[in-house]
Amino acid sequence: MNLEVTAKTEMKPTADILKRAGNALEEVMRVMEAEAVRKCPVDTGRLRASIHLKKVSIFEWIMAEGTTYGIHQEYGTIKMRPQPFFRPALALARIRAPGILKRHLRGA
Repeated sequence: MNLEVTAKTEMKPTADILKRAGNALEEVMRVMEAEAVRKCPVDTGRLRASIHLKKVSIFEWIMAEGTTYGIHQEYGTIKMRPQPFFRPALALARIRAPGILKRHLRGA
């Protein structure tokens, strides 16, 4: 047996609400990007410089890094300890997101 919760509303958000929510998401993603850059281990600086955001749509963003070794820095290898930078950035964004969303929806 599975547990499932479904929530539905007939309310249609206004264009202004959608825009504010989209702006909030962008701010959350920028917070996450900045934290990933801050936490990123630096040797040559190539990994740090490769961290970037891509906006797919108003409610879809991608944060990525453009090296072949970022995953090894994040999770480590047999010979190297992990030096996470994406996961701490995500953790910070999850903490800050509700406040950012509230501020944007209140019109601040």
